[in-house]
Amino acid sequence: MILARILFNWEMGAGMGHIAPYLETAKQLVSAGHEVFFVMKELQRAERFFHGTGVKYLQAPCHPDFREGLKTSALYAQILHNCGFSSVDITTSLINAWRGLFDLIKPDLMVFDHAPVAQLASRELGVKRAVFGTGFQIPPEDDPMPLMPFWNKVDEAAARKDEAQVFNVINQSLTAAGMQSVERVGQIFEVDLKLLCTFRELDHYGQRNGMEFIGVGPDPVGADPKWPKMPGRRLFGYLKPFKTLPDLLKVINENELPTLIYPDGISHKVMKKFGSKNLHFVKRPLDMGKVCQQCDVALTNGNHATTATLLLHGVPSLVLPRHHEQYMVGERVQALGAGLSAPKLHPDGMKLKLKALCEDGRYKQAAMAFAEKYSDFDRGGMSSLLTERLTALL
Repeated sequence: MILARILFNWEMGAGMGHIAPYLETAKQLVSAGHEVFFVMKELQRAERFFHGTGVKYLQAPCHPDFREGLKTSALYAQILHNCGFSSVDITTSLINAWRGLFDLIKPDLMVFDHAPVAQLASRELGVKRAVFGTGFQIPPEDDPMPLMPFWNKVDEAAARKDEAQVFNVINQSLTAAGMQSVERVGQIFEVDLKLLCTFRELDHYGQRNGMEFIGVGPDPVGADPKWPKMPGRRLFGYLKPFKTLPDLLKVINENELPTLIYPDGISHKVMKKFGSKNLHFVKRPLDMGKVCQQCDVALTNGNHATTATLLLHGVPSLVLPRHHEQYMVGERVQALGAGLSAPKLHPDGMKLKLKALCEDGRYKQAAMAFAEKYSDFDRGGMSSLLTERLTALL
C-alpha cells in the first residue's frame, strides 16, 4: 500500500548536484512506503543513479535553447529572464506542461530544487510544498529583489526595468494559464518549507536572517590521493577549463608545487603538456576527507559543495570562478578570510594570490576557525533530517 506520492522537481542548472543530495532521502521515503518521483532536467545518468532504488523518474518540461539572454545577471529576475521568462508564450507553455505532469502524478507532497516554473505551476494545487537549495537558488523574497554581488558595475535602473519585465511576463503567463497573479517576483518562493542547504557564511546573498540553514550532505566515495613525492605546499585542484588555466599550471610547475588536479573537462592536450613530476592529473574523484587532511591549499572554480567541504576541513582556497554563481561563492570565501578569489582570471593575479595563500598563515587560520565552529556538524545526518521534515508535512 502506497502511503503518499512525493514528487521532486528540478528544471534549471546543470549536473546531478541538483539530485544527489536527495538520493538517500528518497531511498528512506521509498522504504517507508511512499512512492517517489523525480522530474529532472537531465536524464543522461538517471538510470545509473536510481537503479535499484524504487524511484521513478521523468523528463522535466524545459526549453532547450534560450537565445535572448541579458548580458547582465545581477538580479535573480534577470536570471529568470535568461532562462525563458522573457517570453509569455514560453512561460505559459512550461506552466501548462508542468500542470499536466502534476495532474498525471497527483502528488501529495512536492519538493523543488532550482525549479521556478514548477513552483509557479504548483501554486494552486492545495498540496504541501518544500524548496531546498543553496542561497543562489533561493533568493530573498524582498520587493524589489536585492542586487547580487557582481564583478562589474551594475546599472540598477536597467536591472529594475528587467525585473519589471519579468514580473509582467510571470503574471501574463499565469493569467493565460487560468491562474491567479502574484504581487512580486519573490512570491515564487512562498512555500510550506524552505531549507537552505548551506551554511550561513556561504549564503550567496550574505548572511540572511530568518532562514533555516542545514549545511551540506556527505561527500561521494572517492579514491585515496597519491601525492607527487616532492617537497613544498601541497595543492589540490578540482577545475574546469578556462582560457588562462595554462598560465596557472605553468606557475605551479615553475614552483614545483606537489599538486593533484581532478580535471572536469580539461583537454588531453593541456594535461599532456602540463602533467609533470610535481603535477598529476587524476582520473577519478578522490576521497575529499583524505585530500583535505593532506593538502595545504585548494584550487576550485567556486563549486558550492566543494567549497563547503574545504572549509569544514579548514583548507583555504583560491577561487577561479567561471560564472556569476561561482563568483558569489568566491566573495563569501574572501569575506571569511579563508581564501582569495581571482574573478578576472588574470595570470598575474592568480600567481600573486596563489603565492599569498601558500605563504600567509592567516588564510589557514580563518579556514580553521570555520572548521572549529562547525566541528560538531553531522554531514551524514542531513538525509534523515530531510526525511523527517518532509514526512512532517504529510
